[in-house]
Amino acid sequence: MTWSQPVKISKTPTDRPAFTPSIAVRSDGTVGVTYYDLRNLAKGVTNVLPTDVWLTTSPAGGGNFGSETHVAGSFDMFAAPTAGGFFVGDYEGPAVNGASFLPFFVQTNCAQASKACSKNPTDVYAGTF
Repeated sequence: MTWSQPVKISKTPTDRPAFTPSIAVRSDGTVGVTYYDLRNLAKGVTNVLPTDVWLTTSPAGGGNFGSETHVAGSFDMFAAPTAGGFFVGDYEGPAVNGASFLPFFVQTNCAQASKACSKNPTDVYAGTF
């Protein structure tokens, strides 16, 4: 019925982006948000783009996103297909499985971009957290 002011829920340093957030809510009201981020990108590094997937949760109402779980990564986003930018999909996000969140996401499966992995550079994953 009402909205709060925007609040940063990722634990990324202020100079690192978090992107592609998706949300799910368990039957007890616990809110879960999955997202990708670049917190493991070292300053000055330009040959890889280490990307991680995270799940952060808040008790009912979404007022306190204090808990964060590392879901996957780091993987090199530079190995992803390009579609106006590096692309790992449109449909990632968490689902709910009873009392657990079930993140569904895509990540690259190659150590780095190369012709060897250009035919199948990504895989789909899911896991219960």
